[in-house]
Amino acid sequence: MYVIRNRRSLTSRVAVVLTLFADQITKLLGQGTFGKVVEAYDRRKGTKCAIKVIRSVPKYRDASRIELRVLSTLASNDRLNQNRCIHLRDCFDFRNHICIVTDLYGQSVFDFLKSNGFVPFPSTHIQKFAKQLLTSVACKLTVSVSFRDMWANRI
Repeated sequence: MYVIRNRRSLTSRVAVVLTLFADQITKLLGQGTFGKVVEAYDRRKGTKCAIKVIRSVPKYRDASRIELRVLSTLASNDRLNQNRCIHLRDCFDFRNHICIVTDLYGQSVFDFLKSNGFVPFPSTHIQKFAKQLLTSVACKLTVSVSFRDMWANRI
């Protein structure tokens, strides 16, 4: 059971208290057209997680259902996450906002570079990044998932 308490509302339409899946929202991680992503604490697993809160707009809800199918397919075909693809932890609907719970990862490569003044990585790190990226793309192709939205800030 989760209880999400936020000191700021997620959107003007989402209540300050969201009582379903996490113990406490610690911070806003990002926002975009579809909604917002927050960091929260998962009491069941005893770890931090990310919750993507989709705006209550029919076309965004429909798109999120496709995303949920893709995430479920990836998880069911790689239970040990050897291919390093994001896995769905849980999902729920709160006041017509679809909420997608996933593991919490660190900064994107782009954000890391930006925060370090765009100092280049050593070639050994680049080789490891490339191997991880190609492994995850190969996994997605193996399970017939196309990924057309690959940006540096999502890696």
